[in-house]
Amino acid sequence: MRATLCLFPYANDQRQGYHLNLFVNDTAESGGGLSQRFGRAVAGRLVGTPQEFTERMLKDTVFAMEGASGASAVLIEGEPEIPGLAWKR
Repeated sequence: MRATLCLFPYANDQRQGYHLNLFVNDTAESGGGLSQRFGRAVAGRLVGTPQEFTERMLKDTVFAMEGASGASAVLIEGEPEIPGLAWKR
């Protein structure tokens, strides 16, 4: 997985703050020999599927930034839909 975060300050007549873009490129491996498949199965049990891990990483990143800054996050756009986020609009 590769994650890129871009933080931009903004200001207009009504508000000022920051705009955070999160881009994640997640690739799921499949196939391979028995040891590779077994390793992925064990890892999946420990940290979840790649999609679950990615969603948790995104949530934790946003919540950590909110906690550190005292700001609140608002989701503007997300693809694909990430279920269960408290900061959805």
